[in-house]
Amino acid sequence: MNTQEIREEARKSCKYPVISPEAVDAMIDHADYHHVEGTGTMVCTLVLKNGFTVTDTSACVDVRNFNEETGKKISYSKARDKVFHVLAFAYCDEHYGDQA
Repeated sequence: MNTQEIREEARKSCKYPVISPEAVDAMIDHADYHHVEGTGTMVCTLVLKNGFTVTDTSACVDVRNFNEETGKKISYSKARDKVFHVLAFAYCDEHYGDQA
């Protein structure tokens, strides 16, 4: 199973609130990409609708393996995973923040 399949299976068994993929996607305004010249590194910056940014990268061991579309997909997926964390933090802070 890949990470996405595991998450989907876990969500089905949850009885309490979860952060859905749709909630994450709804927060993303757009993505900006930057290929670091001369390397196999792609940087993805997700700009959220509130202006907050989340960034992650993909990289090749050998620059000759670099593929721009693959680099974009991987760096986007990794940055999108971080949006889950941001939304989970915001939810917990709102609902449980004073209980510490």
